[in-house]
Amino acid sequence: MTHEKVHYDVFVSYDRRDSEQAENIACILRDQGFRVFFDKWVLPLGLPWQSELERVLGECDAVIVCVGPHEMSPWQRREKELALRRQAKEPTFPVIPVFLPGSTPPVDFLTLNNWIDFRNGLDDDFQLRLDHSSQLRLAKASRGELPD
Repeated sequence: MTHEKVHYDVFVSYDRRDSEQAENIACILRDQGFRVFFDKWVLPLGLPWQSELERVLGECDAVIVCVGPHEMSPWQRREKELALRRQAKEPTFPVIPVFLPGSTPPVDFLTLNNWIDFRNGLDDDFQLRLDHSSQLRLAKASRGELPD
């Protein structure tokens, strides 16, 4: 059986402890027509996954890095570093920090990029509470467009 290689518009990087909130963000983008790489949705069970993550990070159109209230896991840090390394080679490649509730922006290269701040507005009713302008900013950033 062959796993089909898909081109993704957006790769969502997150720590497992922020899975629910990151999935809400991925759903909003998917509902707006983006092809979203969210590992739980697309990685095949029982097969090695590291090479697929590396492939998608090298080919996708944008990366969203969800920053939660705790430190990033070692694996998420690797995803972030690969995305930032790609951005260094391709200056127009969007790497978008998204600060989740309770997070403190990290003191690292990630914060040199413009970010989306949901520190005061994300809960279980995320899709109902997220205002339209934040959704629009997230979508535009994912397309590499400038905000209004």
